[in-house]
Amino acid sequence: MAPMNKDLTAFKAALAKGSGRAMTLMIGAKTAGFVTALLEACWINPAFDRQCEADRAPWVASLVQASGEVEDLFGRILAGVEGWGDSEEDVQFPLRVLSHLAARHPELDRTGLLAALNAQDEEDRILLADQFIQLNGYPAFRQALAQIGPQWDEDGWMVEDWLKVLREREGPAIEAVLRADALTDDFVARALAGSDESPSGPPREPEPFESLREGLRSGQYRWGPLGRPRAEAERRLLAEDLAAADDAKGALPYLRFFARQPLPGDPKVLLRWRNDGDEKVRHFARVAMEKVDHWAVRAVALEALAALEPWAVGLLRANYRPGDYALVEPVIDSQMTDHQAHGLVMDLLHIRDRLGPDERREALVKLYDKTPCSFCRRDVVSALSKAGQLPRWMAEECRYDADPETAALVSG
Repeated sequence: MAPMNKDLTAFKAALAKGSGRAMTLMIGAKTAGFVTALLEACWINPAFDRQCEADRAPWVASLVQASGEVEDLFGRILAGVEGWGDSEEDVQFPLRVLSHLAARHPELDRTGLLAALNAQDEEDRILLADQFIQLNGYPAFRQALAQIGPQWDEDGWMVEDWLKVLREREGPAIEAVLRADALTDDFVARALAGSDESPSGPPREPEPFESLREGLRSGQYRWGPLGRPRAEAERRLLAEDLAAADDAKGALPYLRFFARQPLPGDPKVLLRWRNDGDEKVRHFARVAMEKVDHWAVRAVALEALAALEPWAVGLLRANYRPGDYALVEPVIDSQMTDHQAHGLVMDLLHIRDRLGPDERREALVKLYDKTPCSFCRRDVVSALSKAGQLPRWMAEECRYDADPETAALVSG
C-alpha cells in the first residue's frame, strides 16, 4: 500500500474511534481524499457508544477547521441537510457540526442553518436546543425553557447542559442576568435551582430476599435490585435454584444476578451455560464466571485463550497467574470485532496491575489502538500516565482526542 493510501486508511480508522491521530494526519496531509473522508464523517456520529461518549460534533468541527476548507465544507454539509427530505436517517449530527462551525466562524452565513434547525419537528428542536443557544444565546435559552416547561419532570434533565452551553458562550456576565430573571421567571429559577441540586436522601432498602427469589423464579425481576449485595447464604440458595433450571429461559435471570454478584461454591452451574446457543445466556454465564476464583474456570480460560477467544481474558480477572501475559498477548494481536475489542480492553484494564511493568506498558500501548471506545482509551492513557509510561507520540495525539477528559490528561 502506498504511504498516502496507508495514511488515509489510518485517518478513516481514527475518525471512527475519535482518536487524535485523525488531527495529526489531517494537519500533515489536507489532500482531497482526506477532505472527502472528513465530509463523510460529518453525516453520521461514528462514536461506538453514542449515548455515553462525549458529543463528537465539536471534534469533527475542529477537524473541518484544520482542513482549511471550512466555507466549502459548511456549504456542502448544509446543502445535504437541506436536501435530506423525509429520510429516516438522523439529521441531528450534521446540524450539530454545522452549528459548531457557525459559532466559531461568524463570517459564515447562518440563514440556511437556522432555517434547517427550525424545520425540525418540535421534539427534535428540543433535542437541538443547545445548538440554538450556542448560536443565539440567552433568547434561545429562554425559548427552550418555555418549550420544555409542560414536560419538565420528564425532560428537565437537559436544562443543565443548556446552562453549561449558555455560560460558555456568554461568560461570567450572564450570571447577573440569570439571577435577576429568576426573581420573575419560574422556569429560570427552576433551571438555576436544578443546576445546584445534588443527590440526597437515605439509601434504598434492599429488596426482601423472598421477593427477589420469586422474581427470579418467575422471570419478572427488576434489573436494579440484582446489584444490591446479598448475604452468602442467600446467594447459595439462588445457586441451587440455578442448578435446578432446565432451560435457558429459566437460567437467564439467575445468570444476570451472578453476573453482578459472586457465585459461592462450585462454578459448574455456570460452566453448563458458557457455550449456550442463546447469546444473552452465553454472555451472562461468562461474565458470572469472571467473578469466580476456581481451577475449573481457569481451565476454561486457558482452553479459550489457546483458541484466541477474546472473552477468555475476562476469566483471568479472578484467575490470573504470573506469566499469563504470554497467553494473552496473541489474543490482543488477533483480529476481532469492535465489540470483542471493547470487551477485551475492559478486561485487561482490570488485570493491568497484575502484569509486570514492561508487560503492562506493552499491553496498554496496544490497547490504545485496539479500543473503539473513547472512554476506554481515556482509561488506557490515564493508566500509562500514572505509571510514567505515556509515550510522547501518544501524548501528542491525545491533545486532539475527541474526548475532552483525555485531552485534559495531557494538557499540562
